[in-house]
Amino acid sequence: MARGPYDDFLQTDAAINPGNSGGPLFSTDGHVVGDNTAIVSPSGGSVGIGFAIPADLAAKVVGELRAHGEVQRSWLGVELGPNDHQSTAGAQVAAVQRESPAARAGLKPGDVILEADGGPVADVRSLARRVADHAPGSAPKLAVKRHAATLDMQVTLGNLPRES
Repeated sequence: MARGPYDDFLQTDAAINPGNSGGPLFSTDGHVVGDNTAIVSPSGGSVGIGFAIPADLAAKVVGELRAHGEVQRSWLGVELGPNDHQSTAGAQVAAVQRESPAARAGLKPGDVILEADGGPVADVRSLARRVADHAPGSAPKLAVKRHAATLDMQVTLGNLPRES
């Protein structure tokens, strides 16, 4: 189950019913691996399919809240679309927002981002996760395919603008 670019749920058959979500999901050896969060519920009760936020993701959010009082998200400033280059993985840039970190770094529509900070970018979702793993102000290196060339670029990430 994925609703947004930062979601990464664990599926479980733990009984999660309205009113008792938010409890820990334990592994068989007693370690907390998630926070029970949602259920598939056509009738309002549990049908045996539940979802939990992974414990490592919850810990990152709690750490951000403790340190900053809010969750800070990095901003690249691109709109991504389907990759027209079927022979390569990556996330294709459909548009670059004006005055964004991507614009300042020189990204252009049609570019395909193949790597971020040395790690592969399989698709749009993996790029969003890689950007989110960096703090605003950090400067990851990108490997970008433009036409037949692969370019190395560095982009200083901004703070995700707040919707007003």
